[in-house]
Parts: sequence; C-alpha cells; structure tokens
Amino acid sequence: MVTKKRAIIIEDTEDDKVIVTRGLERIGLEVFSHHCFICPYGFLLNPDVILSDTNTHLNKPNPDYVGIIREAYGRDIPIIGMSAVDVSRERWASVGIDQFLLKPTDFLRKREETLKRVVYGTINRS
Repeated sequence: MVTKKRAIIIEDTEDDKVIVTRGLERIGLEVFSHHCFICPYGFLLNPDVILSDTNTHLNKPNPDYVGIIREAYGRDIPIIGMSAVDVSRERWASVGIDQFLLKPTDFLRKREETLKRVVYGTINRS
C-alpha cells in the first residue's frame, strides 16, 4: 500500500488556504492546515513537507522562524515558503528554506506540473 505524502500548510488567509490545499491535493498530497506552525496535531502527523506563508505567525521569513520549525519537526524537514509577491522569494531564500512558491499562481491547475516538480522535488531531496 502506497501512503500519500503529508503536507502541513501554515496559512492565515482562508481564501489562500483553500487554493493551496486544493492545489496540493490535486497532486496527491494529504494536506493539513493551520494558522500557526505550532499546532497540537502537527507534531503527530509526521509531515513530509511544510509550506509556510510569508506573513504567518512570526510575520516575516527569518532564521529564528525556520530554526523553530526545524527544531520542532526535525532538522531535515523540507520547508517551502509561499507568498503572493515574488519579492519574498529572496527573503525566504536568505533564511534557509528549501523552495519558494508564488500563490495563488503556482497552485492553480495550469501550473500543476510546476507544483508537482517543486513539492515532490523538495520532499525527495530530504
């Protein structure tokens, strides 16, 4: 039996949460979402990847935020940063995340192959 890969999305905007969830489910992931990365069930899920919005929880991509996620979920947990503005790509890269996706663009059906390549490529690197 093949088990689905698990993703936790950290997103505080309901509309974006729906778009990101649908995109990830379309490419075969089991998706759990929360507005904060420290959630009671998150640690029990043993996720394969974490996707985090730029302005969630600590409000900016920073090394402390990424460090806390890696401490909580394991040093090798793949982290994909997300933002509605491409300028955040550099900010996320500077704090040690593994990949970046632009929302909602990268999560829409027309970009499904890109989404698959980025998410599964990131998971398989760990």
